[in-house]
Amino acid sequence: MRITQLGKFYPPENGGIETVTLDLAEGFVKRGWTSEAIVFTRRQPETVFRNGVSILRVKCQALLSSQPLGLGWIITAIRRARLADASILHAPNLLGGIVSPFLGRGKSIVLWHSDIVNKGIFGIFAWPLEEAMLRRADQIWVTSDIYAASSRRLRRHANKIHTMAIGIQDVATGPLQSLSPEILTFLRGRRFALSVGRLVPYKGFQDLIEAAALLDDNQAIVIAGTGPLEMKLSTAINQHGLNDRVLLAGRVPDDLLKALFAHATLFVLASNQRSEAYGVVLLEAMTFGLPIVTTDIQGSGVPWVAGAGATGPIVPVGSPTALAAAIQSVMAADDTRALRQRSRERFVELFGVETMVDRACALLQ
Repeated sequence: MRITQLGKFYPPENGGIETVTLDLAEGFVKRGWTSEAIVFTRRQPETVFRNGVSILRVKCQALLSSQPLGLGWIITAIRRARLADASILHAPNLLGGIVSPFLGRGKSIVLWHSDIVNKGIFGIFAWPLEEAMLRRADQIWVTSDIYAASSRRLRRHANKIHTMAIGIQDVATGPLQSLSPEILTFLRGRRFALSVGRLVPYKGFQDLIEAAALLDDNQAIVIAGTGPLEMKLSTAINQHGLNDRVLLAGRVPDDLLKALFAHATLFVLASNQRSEAYGVVLLEAMTFGLPIVTTDIQGSGVPWVAGAGATGPIVPVGSPTALAAAIQSVMAADDTRALRQRSRERFVELFGVETMVDRACALLQ
């Protein structure tokens, strides 16, 4: 088969959707299929061939509320998808509604990562474009049954919905480097909770910082990631006098991020909205067998991914007090081997990349 994926960006751009796009693309190649991705770039447009995948990067001419825009992407997406046996459109992506009617006779798949949440007038404008995309779709892939059942946008199209749990590479394999001197100086041998993600409102990092004020002096939090809230969060850490307890590590290279996962006592996901539809970063934590503290986001797949409490405490959304208590309960546990074992086993059973690709191929065929 010839498969064309239509997405926003592609690695080395960071993000859960970007990683899924790459893993599917390379997985299709391993099965002997022709695989390509049509994506945006903030740099110069280019066409590259990497690990068997043709990657067509089209210039992003504008960015509106996280939505890249460009006429070149629309033209390229239509031209290439019309030649494919199937096209996979990663949503949310408003341009999908524009290109969907022109995709040709091949199968049209919408991989629905998330609803558009709390975007105001932008969300209203998106409605007809998303509806056009969903009507044209032969199949709609969702990442969890829970998210599909809670999505107002998908209810009209329930007969097209198929569940395809996202999987990732086992990042816990291979050599492991030491933590950087800066991080070691901050930690001073203390146990720490790790959190990773873009510094944006729905990730709940403000709640996590407030929770840190309730922790013991021998407990620390490391937050890896960058984003528009970096200055605001840094100010909050200063105002609460938490510079010795919370470290904003910024963007860290993959090897150092791997070391952080390996040395952390637990992982925390404090997100507070359904924009966090799945929590791919939880899978990374599971590869290392980390206990997980996460929030009970109603209508999100996050609690299911975390094992509904099997891998660690699930706390109410927006409660720094509950977050702190959950973190302390794991930190203070004499033995977390059972949590760690369940975390690792859940990844192996459900969330490996080969499991995801196998499911995608079965649906396409």
